[in-house]
Amino acid sequence: MGNGFDLNLGLKTKYADFYNYYLSLPHSGDKAVREFKKNIAGDMETWAELELQLGVYTSALDAPDQLDSIRFDVMEKLLNYLESEEERADLSSLGNQKLIDDLLHAEDYISQIYIEEIRTMKSYSTPAQREVRLFTFNYTKSLEKILGKVGLNNDIKSRNGRSATVRAIEHIHGSTTERAILGVDNIDQIANENFRIESDVVEGIVKPIHNRELGHTRDRYCTGSLANANLIFIFGSSIGATDKSWWVEVARSVGPECRLVIFHRPPSSYAPAESIKEVRERRIVKQGFLAHSDLTDAEKETAMDYIYVGVHTNIFRLKSSV
Repeated sequence: MGNGFDLNLGLKTKYADFYNYYLSLPHSGDKAVREFKKNIAGDMETWAELELQLGVYTSALDAPDQLDSIRFDVMEKLLNYLESEEERADLSSLGNQKLIDDLLHAEDYISQIYIEEIRTMKSYSTPAQREVRLFTFNYTKSLEKILGKVGLNNDIKSRNGRSATVRAIEHIHGSTTERAILGVDNIDQIANENFRIESDVVEGIVKPIHNRELGHTRDRYCTGSLANANLIFIFGSSIGATDKSWWVEVARSVGPECRLVIFHRPPSSYAPAESIKEVRERRIVKQGFLAHSDLTDAEKETAMDYIYVGVHTNIFRLKSSV
């Protein structure tokens, strides 16, 4: 799950929304933070991708402690902002049955030919109890609040009778209450080359290394789950460069017995006469995802057949139950 899930719920969780809050706060006494906020205020469009741009911004810094001051300040304020958004949205009023139905029948939102291909997989047709593992890049606890008492290691059942067990809700980069991390995917995304050899910087801003150093094994669990998955769904994510390591892992799993479905919402919908544009959009999304993989060109060509794209669907559009 990516930020699109929270946006569907009405939460104002875009970085642009956060910046309006962040820049309105009293100025920090720290010079590096003050200059950082001035930079954001001067070009919010460039800062639309906070993590990627933070790596670029390191070129304006002279010392690792400046980056620490900035990263700690923006992380603290971001988590505070997201918590306030969760409280404002009253997520407990949203019924969880629609969420459960969509989790267990997500493939229903793609083209019929692809639904049939999924249902012919041996791994799909096996009558064994299905498991659902939810991995989210979001810091918010919206999934937990909506699922409520369903919780972890409990069975869920759709209106159509399909059942599964929720085995995990994992916050890959932590949450508003636990081990939140923010940064880039690898040292090449740190523009200041001097910082690339600084352990304090690398451990703090390179997310895969930060996760490893925290020692919680969350990343290992998620990687193992992806390797054994039969169906992987990506929803609400921009599939950006700062999470490249995860797209590499997903791409390695894709094949005859593991299909990938990417739910995508382009800026505008297509008129009936322009329906062929949706086909082009799907191809662009597939190619964009595979560009973040480590597959060879031949492997990418093969993987294209096992990746499906749902465009402008109503999946996870939840409504209040009261």
